Amino acid sequence: MESNCIMMGPLYILLKKNMKKVEKLIDEAQEIFTLKNKVQETIGQANQQRRNKLGTLTADVSTGDRQKTTAYPVGKITGRDNICQDIRTMLHASKSDVVGIYGIAGSGKTTLAQYVCNAMKEEEGEKEERKHHFHLFMWIHVTQKFSVHAIFSEMLEAASGKKAEYASLDVMQKKLEHELS
Repeated sequence: MESNCIMMGPLYILLKKNMKKVEKLIDEAQEIFTLKNKVQETIGQANQQRRNKLGTLTADVSTGDRQKTTAYPVGKITGRDNICQDIRTMLHASKSDVVGIYGIAGSGKTTLAQYVCNAMKEEEGEKEERKHHFHLFMWIHVTQKFSVHAIFSEMLEAASGKKAEYASLDVMQKKLEHELS
């Protein structure tokens, strides 16, 4: 004989009350999850619209689409005088005439290098020394996915003023050495 027993005591009432609280919490969690998805979707759409708007203005560092320029920064660069002087000292003390400036994209490496060159060109006492010590300034942009051939080609073009159209890296290196001597 089977019996269906319905419990109506205080434990049953407490259990039923707690079950309603759990169901309510589940409903609230589902609402929060739905709201979170809507917010993420809205943010994603806003970001996509911003990327579409600015798409023509942004540059991809890894593909080398950034502008390459020898133009000096406009205005005064503040807080870099000591670093500028340190780099100039290294350039004059070094036998290779090369100082690497490293950093993440947009951290001001090119601006700093332009500031150093500009400071050297502007100072009266440096002008004559620069002619003998630094007869050429080159701006070479090296991307994350760089090509040695492209770098040599760009350097040769900067040194000679002519488009370098050599297939051989060896020939370009010899031509570059000739231009720099």
